[in-house]
Amino acid sequence: MAESFRKAFEVVDRKLHAPAILMTIVWLWLIAGAAWSGHAKAFPGLLLFFGCSAVTYFLLCQQKALAEAVSRAADIFSIPPSLRNGALWIAGVIAVAIALLHFILFDGFTLVAALAADDQIAIALMRQNVTASLPSFMKYASSIAAHGLFPIVIVLAIANGQRMLAILTGAVGLIYAVCLMQKSGPILLMLPLAVYLLSTRHFIKAALTSAVVGVVVIFMGFAANPQVRPAAMVTLSKELQKTRITKPAADVASTPSPRISAADDASNANLLGASLLYRVLVTPGEVVGQWFDVIPAQIPFGEGCGYRFLTSLLHCNFQNYPRILYDHLFPSEASMGLKGTVNAASMMTAYANFGWLGLALIGVFHAIVAWVLLIIFQRDPVLTLPINMTFILLLSSGDIFTLLFSGGWGLSILLFAMIARAGGPQKEIGTDFPSSTRLRTVTL
Repeated sequence: MAESFRKAFEVVDRKLHAPAILMTIVWLWLIAGAAWSGHAKAFPGLLLFFGCSAVTYFLLCQQKALAEAVSRAADIFSIPPSLRNGALWIAGVIAVAIALLHFILFDGFTLVAALAADDQIAIALMRQNVTASLPSFMKYASSIAAHGLFPIVIVLAIANGQRMLAILTGAVGLIYAVCLMQKSGPILLMLPLAVYLLSTRHFIKAALTSAVVGVVVIFMGFAANPQVRPAAMVTLSKELQKTRITKPAADVASTPSPRISAADDASNANLLGASLLYRVLVTPGEVVGQWFDVIPAQIPFGEGCGYRFLTSLLHCNFQNYPRILYDHLFPSEASMGLKGTVNAASMMTAYANFGWLGLALIGVFHAIVAWVLLIIFQRDPVLTLPINMTFILLLSSGDIFTLLFSGGWGLSILLFAMIARAGGPQKEIGTDFPSSTRLRTVTL
């Protein structure tokens, strides 16, 4: 048994198991958050999910013939080397075009409007309207560009020596991420690049990239929270108000948030930092616990109606569980017009629809995804984490189907399959497969 276990996971490059390992870390992260916040009720469901996922992954790692079939299927998307740089430029131009179109449709830079506002509720409504006011097709395009096209084009451009393309998409992408007013935006944009720089031992460049993102996120935090702004930003806010470049959010009374003196600026930064730390480390597990507490005790199972693509087959209305949970858990904010969401980890939509069976099935699906990534990324293992790490971390607060099909993950994998250079890393991996990509699968 021990020998079988060793052989099932013996691959040429250990980086290839990174997706499965990172998914396990996310699961432990959820367990820790649930425990810290006092939601032990979530433990049985999370254990069922992990058990089904781990067993499935172990079994798939022994299927060499199936792995060969997947590798050949991936070959279909590969384009000739002479066209790869052009395809990468096209992807970058599409990302920039989506960002510019969003600016035109939304009418302005929302961060400037937020800096000019004194009312936290008004700022929250601005952040909500960044995407809520867009047509449906643009909402999907925005998500794909922000989470998929921009970050992956940057990494692939650097990996292929296209520095000008990387600078262009990086600059526009960072401005776009800031204007979306989501503090996670700059992190998700630059994390793949930082991971790639670390993987290739460019430690100083990775540190500089992380520092820039940190400064931007802190600035965005102050912009979205008037009560903790330092004195310099309070002055900036007043100057922006005098210019009248923005108008207040509709139907929101102007209620200035209480000011804190400049002497407390350091305390403000500490308060904001502590809040961000709790939100990152604890909140994902806490939210999972809240879903288990409420479903099905107070909100019934959806029986498939919580998946938009199943509603037409089941002849039912779509049940948007993140929105339903928000209205249930935050009635006061909902009454003010805020239409928020309580986004939970990737397995929770399946639980909300099908209960324990849903947790088991979605665990199997996660294992399949991790195994497919193991096969596809044997072409260039060093890009495994840079391209997939962001999306796997987002599994802590997003549905896996949403991430794959409308969140940019599937498109990122496709771009890799099309553009990744097959020459270098593949020669080091081996020639076990009778296919043009010379991939190598699990050694049995």
